[in-house]
Amino acid sequence: MHSFINQYGADEIVLKFIVLLNNIPFNLFRPCTDKDCQKWFASSRSDKQYCSTRCSNRARQRKLRLKDPEGYAEPRRKRLRDEYKKKCDDEREKRLSDYQNPNSI
Repeated sequence: MHSFINQYGADEIVLKFIVLLNNIPFNLFRPCTDKDCQKWFASSRSDKQYCSTRCSNRARQRKLRLKDPEGYAEPRRKRLRDEYKKKCDDEREKRLSDYQNPNSI
């Protein structure tokens, strides 16, 4: 970064940045609407609300969770519980088979 500033000079960099901003319509320069982000970005479309896919996904998930908190969380809880149960059962079966067949170790 410093070599870039030394090569062109700070005034020239500021001037190039202003020229770049002049080429972007001002109405497409806006803050991200995700409440955790609020970064300013230059949008390529007039209907773009978020600065990145990450912010868009985060806002969408927040909206889903607020709309139906129990309906959203319960299937996930059940899936995680079932996965843990299966893992424990598999480990128990392996230990049992190792115990019953000591030569297979």
